This record gives sequence, structure tokens and C-alpha cells, in this order.
Amino acid sequence: MFKLLKKQKGLTLIEVIVSLLLITIVLTAFISVFINANGQITRAENDFTALQLAEKALIEGKCGQETVDINDQEYVIKVIQKMVEEKAILKVTVSTGKEGDEPLEELYGISQLEGEGSRCK
Repeated sequence: MFKLLKKQKGLTLIEVIVSLLLITIVLTAFISVFINANGQITRAENDFTALQLAEKALIEGKCGQETVDINDQEYVIKVIQKMVEEKAILKVTVSTGKEGDEPLEELYGISQLEGEGSRCK
């Protein structure tokens, strides 16, 4: 009777459980990598958009604060002018609309003043 049982081909319950466990571990690792990559992509998109908004605000030279809504994300643009030795230094910060958030981007621009002594329009 034992010879008959040993000749049967197939998987034991322990082999099935171990293989399912290994598959679960591998799939969990892959899923966590994809979730992390998705978060990194979202942060990179937000940073790139913030950089573009900051560059645009620096070129336009409009002082003050403005809120822009792009791709269901609210960005707050602040432009501040400081005078240093007859030059206007514009500081542009772009952050999300959430209170207390660190700025996503911070740009500085220096330009020679023309006319009235202020670059801000």
C-alpha cells in the first residue's frame, strides 16, 4: 500500500501553501514599488508645474499673491519685491493651497530698475 501512495504524482498541501505564500510575498513587493513610483510621479508633476508658475510670475513681475487651480491642484503664488542697491530683487514662492505647506518652488530674480523705481506692475 505504501508503494502505491509513493508513486502518486501531485502536490501536497504544504507545497501548495508554501507556493501561495511565495507568490503573495512577490506580489506585495511589486505592488509597493508601483504605489511608491506613482507617488514620486505625482510629486514630480507638482514640482514641475510649480516651477513653471514661478518662472512665469518672475517674468511678469506682478507683486502680490495669486491662486491658480491646475489639474485639480491649487497653487498659491506669492511675489515679493525687495530693494538692494538700486536693484529690485523679486522673490517668487509657489506652494500648494494647504495651510502650512512648505513652498514647492522658490525663485529669485534681479533686475535693474527702470523709471519709477519698481518693477512690480
